[in-house]
Amino acid sequence: MALLARIKEDYVPAAHPAGRRWFPSGVLAPGLAIGFVNVHYPVVAGFLILHLARHGNSGPAAFTAYALLILLSRFFLGGLPDRIRPSITFYGGLVSMFAGLLWLAAGPSPVAAVAAAALLGFGLSFPWASVASTVLRRTASGERGSALGLLTACYDLFVGVSSVAAGAVSAKFGYSAAFFMAAVAIVAAAVAGRYVFMTAGRQAAPRLAGVGADAGVAEG
Repeated sequence: MALLARIKEDYVPAAHPAGRRWFPSGVLAPGLAIGFVNVHYPVVAGFLILHLARHGNSGPAAFTAYALLILLSRFFLGGLPDRIRPSITFYGGLVSMFAGLLWLAAGPSPVAAVAAAALLGFGLSFPWASVASTVLRRTASGERGSALGLLTACYDLFVGVSSVAAGAVSAKFGYSAAFFMAAVAIVAAAVAGRYVFMTAGRQAAPRLAGVGADAGVAEG
């Protein structure tokens, strides 16, 4: 509270239409993408150490590598979605996560397990920023809080549901199956992401066309 009190805020509320929507348009696909990305979280938090206890007991080191790579990547590379296309960072992160989950599911050696967990953490650093920045760019200023709130709600919902699902899957098929389940969720996130960035591209095209037309008029 003391730190927040020192932050200067110049806030002017946006004018809202009388029939404001509770669910901003265009948030469903981003919410699904974010949700499926985070299906892996309860799997890692609940079963990584238990799973790797059977494969050299490298769980604590692997979890540390996972958390450390998330921290370092977000700190040093968090601005990448602002410098290159967010779809590139989104799908690049998913590929890294998918590879890390499959590698962990295979029950690797201790050194390989730490590397796989680091790869997973590195990949996780990018999807949220990629999706959130895309959503904010195309959301009206008066609906951005609602849009971010719904994205966060999808995150929480999928983490809660996947916690139960991961427990049921691991109890019936073993710990490896839970990691395979999380990898399948990454594929689903990639499918949802296609609609996120395809929609963003369609919305950007008319603006670019308008800019080109204005430039042509100015040159004439």
